[in-house]
Amino acid sequence: MSEKAAVKSGQVKKRRKGFVVSALSRLLELDERLLKYENRDSLEMAARLWENLGSPSTRPQLINFLEDFLKACQREGRYYAPILLRRKRELQRGDFQPKPNTGTQATPGPITENTVHVEREIDPAVRAKIEGWKQQLREKGFL
Repeated sequence: MSEKAAVKSGQVKKRRKGFVVSALSRLLELDERLLKYENRDSLEMAARLWENLGSPSTRPQLINFLEDFLKACQREGRYYAPILLRRKRELQRGDFQPKPNTGTQATPGPITENTVHVEREIDPAVRAKIEGWKQQLREKGFL
């Protein structure tokens, strides 16, 4: 089935070209349908910087990150997406609260004496698939 046919049938949602939905966009609940194409570079730059800074996710950390990012853009004469300023102000007023990460994967962190390590058994069929993929990657020189 072609991409156009898949979109028409409703199996696939058509995405605007150029937008990357980042973890920062999800945390700030940015709806990509409402964003302008001009905002792309600013949002991607903010997402990269946010990840390099350790992905701060608490309200005060996000306010500080957004404040620093917006000031840097202004100082350097760079365009920034207006939604970032709006989210910063909403965070300051308390109108917007970042939702805690409810993903199924645990965030890696330092192992301390209070950390409990849980061994899980992996289904042998899944393990065999994983080993097959690893072998293919080794053969192609990726591992």
